[in-house]
Amino acid sequence: MPLAPIIVVPFLLACGVVMILSRRKWYRSAQERSKLTFSNFSSEFADKNFNSKAVEMAFSDLFELVGYAVRRTDKIKELGVLSEDFDRVLEQRCRSLGVTDVWKSRFNLYFPLITVEDYVKFLSEVMLELHLR
Repeated sequence: MPLAPIIVVPFLLACGVVMILSRRKWYRSAQERSKLTFSNFSSEFADKNFNSKAVEMAFSDLFELVGYAVRRTDKIKELGVLSEDFDRVLEQRCRSLGVTDVWKSRFNLYFPLITVEDYVKFLSEVMLELHLR
């Protein structure tokens, strides 16, 4: 009797179970996030001295990118965002603030941006150094 079916069938069943469980987790997370608003998001940053406009910009950028509300502690890669897509959004935002090439600017010291909080902090620092409000 060939061993391939004995190995392959349980493997495929295990993959199917993992997919079902991860789908349920994603659905539950999407339901929770559907109740989040910008007000919830901005209140997460009330304890720090972040620029309120930077908080608003980060929320807008990430909501547009992923299609749902994010939290301060979310890791950007875990939101399902491709690095290239986030980089494009970051570049566009920085150009709108007057930084033409963020990768070669003095602001590249803040990279890598791992969490949503890192992105808000980055935007706050850029706005502070450029005297934007």
